Amino acid sequence: MDLLIQILKFSIVGILNTAVDFGTLNFLISFSFFRKKFLIANTISVSLAIINSYLWNKYWTFPLSSQKLAVIAQFPLFVLISLIGLLIQNGVLFFLTNFFLRKKTRLYFNFGKLIAVLVAMSWNFLAYKFLVFS
Repeated sequence: MDLLIQILKFSIVGILNTAVDFGTLNFLISFSFFRKKFLIANTISVSLAIINSYLWNKYWTFPLSSQKLAVIAQFPLFVLISLIGLLIQNGVLFFLTNFFLRKKTRLYFNFGKLIAVLVAMSWNFLAYKFLVFS
């Protein structure tokens, strides 16, 4: 039952992170510089979502287990795992936007981003649960 509650909380935090991520991304790509440099815009939006994710997951999703590891060790590990998730996300985005999503419109960027988020989300949950907040 605890695992199901954690998955539910992680999903809610994920929705909030996705709103931060997509909101920031869409704001940035409204500028032509970031439409041309889409991966830079994605890196900025994901970075803001990582900070948001850490705070919510530490204090709400995994509150009891997160007390075992000092923040000094926990946050860098969280960021490292999140950066691996970002690399996964950017890899999926690069592949999709260069080989499948030829139209560089907001709709296509968001569709690619959604697929990339779903792929990276699995990695993030398992790594946060078993490595960071274990």
